[in-house]
Amino acid sequence: NGDPDLDITTELYFLVFELGEESLDNVISTYSDEGQSFSLAELRNLHWSLVSIVCGLHHEGYVHMDIKPMNIMRFSRAKGDSTVTFWKLIDLDGAMKTGKKVAVKDIVFTPQYMAPELAEAVYNYSQEPRQPPPKSPKQQEVTPQLRLSRLMDIWSVGMCALEAIFLTPVLDPWYNEWREETGGEGKFLKWLGDLDGEPIISGEMADALTEVHADLCSFLTQMLARDPAERCTITECLSHSWLQPVRQELQEDIDKFVNSKLRKQTSDETGVESCARSSDAGTHFRGSILQRMAPDITVRTAKAKLIEKGLTSKACSIM
Repeated sequence: NGDPDLDITTELYFLVFELGEESLDNVISTYSDEGQSFSLAELRNLHWSLVSIVCGLHHEGYVHMDIKPMNIMRFSRAKGDSTVTFWKLIDLDGAMKTGKKVAVKDIVFTPQYMAPELAEAVYNYSQEPRQPPPKSPKQQEVTPQLRLSRLMDIWSVGMCALEAIFLTPVLDPWYNEWREETGGEGKFLKWLGDLDGEPIISGEMADALTEVHADLCSFLTQMLARDPAERCTITECLSHSWLQPVRQELQEDIDKFVNSKLRKQTSDETGVESCARSSDAGTHFRGSILQRMAPDITVRTAKAKLIEKGLTSKACSIM
């Protein structure tokens, strides 16, 4: 009935600081059930949101390792007379420091969204003979380790972006068929972990994506390169031509925002007008306004700031 009480499953109390509306998984399922689909503009904005929120996480030095539609939640907040909708990455329990070497068995993942290099490591670990448990607390179990990389998250984001187009987990057919056939995940992991295997975006799928938009196909092909050495970085995702219309819109927003602040400041502060006449001084003044206004900048405007700063990794921390 909405009154505070114990959670019926864990018998614990939980504090809810922010309530999400629905996950991307829910949105995709609804679209699929109702025969709807994302427009090109909606796909672009969604893809921009996905790479932006992951960019923020990566800038802080972490990788999520289990990015999937169920862990991407939609939120809304009032902005004047309108409502602003945005996406957030949740379920950060399994997030770890990027570059850290961790035991393969300790990594949290979902097979249909895991990167090939992780699938390869998990498959190899599953094929090793199990060692007897340590005889004393001082002895530590020796297990294979894997160095975590931001590129693993890039693959997962690419799979989410692809799912928003086809409205179904793209690797589910292989996963479900082979799991039913073998009773385990080994065959799927071995196939996915083949870094020299056939690209995910190839053949009929590549043709279908190109028909939707050539830049879209290029964007996803680079994100879903099996070999991590050939996979694009998060900054390359943000600067890809597929997202140019979003960047252009955000650039226009930041220009309007800064110009309005400049006009107000020139009328309120003595000497500012002459200072602003100089292009160099104007640029400096423009930056100082952004710095002072940072606490009040909305997510949308903050993303625009990212564009103005040249998509540097440092700017990604504002997400």
